[in-house]
Amino acid sequence: MTAREIIAAIGIAAEHWRNPNCAARRAAHEAIAARTHYDNAMIGEALDALFGPLTEEALNSVIVDELGSLDILDHFMERPSRPAAHARGVERVVIISSDTTIGVAIPPTVFALCAKSQVTVRDRSDDLISRFRTTLVEIEPRLTDRFTTQRWTAHDDPQFRTSLATADAVVAFGGDEALGNIRAQLAPQARFIPYGHSTSAAYLEREALAHDVTALARDLAHDALLYDGDGCLSLHLIFVERGGTYERERFLAALGHAIRDYGAAHPLDPLRRDPRVAAARDRAAFRAALGHGRVIADDDAATLLIVDQPEDEGPPLLRRAISLIHVDEPDDALAYLRQHSLPLEALATATENPREDILRMAIASGAARVARCGRLQFPPFTGEHGGQRRIEPFVRWIYRA
Repeated sequence: MTAREIIAAIGIAAEHWRNPNCAARRAAHEAIAARTHYDNAMIGEALDALFGPLTEEALNSVIVDELGSLDILDHFMERPSRPAAHARGVERVVIISSDTTIGVAIPPTVFALCAKSQVTVRDRSDDLISRFRTTLVEIEPRLTDRFTTQRWTAHDDPQFRTSLATADAVVAFGGDEALGNIRAQLAPQARFIPYGHSTSAAYLEREALAHDVTALARDLAHDALLYDGDGCLSLHLIFVERGGTYERERFLAALGHAIRDYGAAHPLDPLRRDPRVAAARDRAAFRAALGHGRVIADDDAATLLIVDQPEDEGPPLLRRAISLIHVDEPDDALAYLRQHSLPLEALATATENPREDILRMAIASGAARVARCGRLQFPPFTGEHGGQRRIEPFVRWIYRA
């Protein structure tokens, strides 16, 4: 198959999944609900965000940008000022899905397929990847043997270990311990593309807080509470810049209302309640009673906002828990992030074009993305998630000179 044929098939399959009435999507939706206990609106939003941008045009754009052309995946191509080359996909790719984030394995899967690699995905109990595979191979049967899924239940499963040992590239999502165990099982020359646990933060510029903050508060609540605060793009920490005409009480009231409104519209499933959130609320309430900081929470601690906790205490990083810290400048936020060794996936800002000092802080923090508040949970398909390029990890170059 040519790269263009593979891309066309993926685009058609994704188009099927963009339809909420697609039978495979409906089955996946129900299975995701059983696995995650997210409400139906959240799951629908996640699937729309996953398959909406997955178009033939987007795939073409990313591949041409990273490799120079589509045809270079099929044969040798002349290159200006460099030797002619062919971008050949590595033979075997293994992708290990995330425990939480819905469909995060889809982008690396489709790009590895575009590179013409043999792709095996370790799927989760909702079988999202397996169901998408069924749609894809019905459209293009020639991909049947190039794309397989497995449901390994343990890291010591013999088949899983064999897959890792013989892989040329492995993409894995997980915590440090799990990623370390996976890396130890790879061949020395295998490429490892890890996506470790991280979080996201917001930096609210004083100039943005001088206006009506109601919409901004709603955006922050959405960024923090969508998917119950699971995943690396969930907002757990908000830095608010002092100064200007910022009205502290007005903003905190708006944010508290927005958090409560979102929680009421999308109630947390009782099975997902974390007792540590209630404990964090009680500690914050005790400090507030002594005159230090503030706590805004539901009666049952389903959502929690801690305001100005001690600088030597990191954010809880718990489900539907948010910390808000007032700072004087971006360097204060950077110092806090470094003090608590917080790995950032993304930094949200209140304005479309943040100040240069805020961008410098974002770069120094290690964040892979800067986005406007309200868009944190919707990274562009064409972006470099986790700071990694999309198809390059699955390609090895052969040049003629």
